[in-house]
Amino acid sequence: MTRSTRLSYRGASCDCTRRVKSISFSDAPLNPSQKVSEVDERETREGDTYDAEKEVGRGRLGCESDQNPVETPEEGYRGDYPDKPSEHTYRTRRLYITLNPASRIRPFQEADPRTRRMEDDTHENVVPGSDEEVDAPDVRGYDFRDGFDLSAMLDAYATTGFQATHLAEAVDICERMRDDDATVYLTFTSNIVSSGLREAVAYLVREGHVDVVITTSGSVAEDVIKTEKPFKMGDWDADEAELRDRGINRLGNIYVPSDRYVWLEEYLYDFFDDFFADERVRTPSEFCAELGERLDDPDSVLKQSADNDVPVYCPALTDAEVGNFLYYYRQRDDAHDGVGIEILDDYEALIDDGLLADTTGLIAVGGGVPKHHAIMTNLFRGGADYAVYVSTGMEGDGSLSGAPPDEAVSWGKIRSEDETNYTQVQAEATLVLPLLIAGAFAEDS
Repeated sequence: MTRSTRLSYRGASCDCTRRVKSISFSDAPLNPSQKVSEVDERETREGDTYDAEKEVGRGRLGCESDQNPVETPEEGYRGDYPDKPSEHTYRTRRLYITLNPASRIRPFQEADPRTRRMEDDTHENVVPGSDEEVDAPDVRGYDFRDGFDLSAMLDAYATTGFQATHLAEAVDICERMRDDDATVYLTFTSNIVSSGLREAVAYLVREGHVDVVITTSGSVAEDVIKTEKPFKMGDWDADEAELRDRGINRLGNIYVPSDRYVWLEEYLYDFFDDFFADERVRTPSEFCAELGERLDDPDSVLKQSADNDVPVYCPALTDAEVGNFLYYYRQRDDAHDGVGIEILDDYEALIDDGLLADTTGLIAVGGGVPKHHAIMTNLFRGGADYAVYVSTGMEGDGSLSGAPPDEAVSWGKIRSEDETNYTQVQAEATLVLPLLIAGAFAEDS
């Protein structure tokens, strides 16, 4: 039972909130050398009450180790028995009040003037105050009481704070890219195609919202696989050795059975025969375009790119299964002699197209080679006009993948304007890219 009482402690009056466990009395005056356990105590019965508002003592209030007895209060105080064990015992000459550990003392008046001066000196540190109001919007989130509207919720992100506000900035910058008819570069890593974002990327290409795609070799391989064989949902917490025995590859919580790559190998060998038939050395963009023309899946990024004349650049084409199978293909007796991949021609084309563009905008989902290829080739034109990064990369390791857009400004790869023209959403792409697309691109569809 919680009681409130007023006690005197070293000359200062205190309001105390106490949970009284028990009260006991000694029949004889307290010997200062006695321990509590040595006193003949008589505990009150369970259910007895205690007049908590009554003053129970004056002078110095102490614990078990305190040897200074205080004035004996009136008889008749009683207590109840909460279940928790006690840690503190406060006593008068004959009366013992045992309190639970949660008891607190809240001083409301300090008699020592030195403490008052200390309070005056420290108060400004604790509550410094402010001289002027901040000229900025109020922090306020979306109000769900009037139903739900996605567009209104995304607008409310601007004043929600943290990464929601960065996402609202990203939506605004992408809308300005569209208003300025910018040449839009979309860069992404292979995990985007591994996940359900493949369909979102295909939408952007199909609807004409992006003009250049730069990605990794894993994206190319997995986009082709998914035209025939789906990936499966799995678990983050899995027995990796067991998965290996079963022929299952894990990508986070996505499973890719190895038979997908067996199928891909045979598919690419047939494609290589046709692709290198007339020319032995080809570019990655030619590889992606001709591969996309063979596919028959409306959700394929390569197919939509080929159908809509959007170039797909893959500077590190050999850095995945495509490279593995090219290696094996060249060892075959029936393979064309001298086949190879030339990357410099694509790099030159990227630079030239950037130089010819009046305005450029970048949407970089993840980091790595695709992101840097976009900003590096924009360096030749004095930097990209707009940039939106979606990344979980950490700036502290100094890597390109973790570098925010303002670092690219220092290199001249992104232009600095008076109005905010770049931002970074520090979040995992599957959470925020659909919202970015919904807010900046899909609303008018």
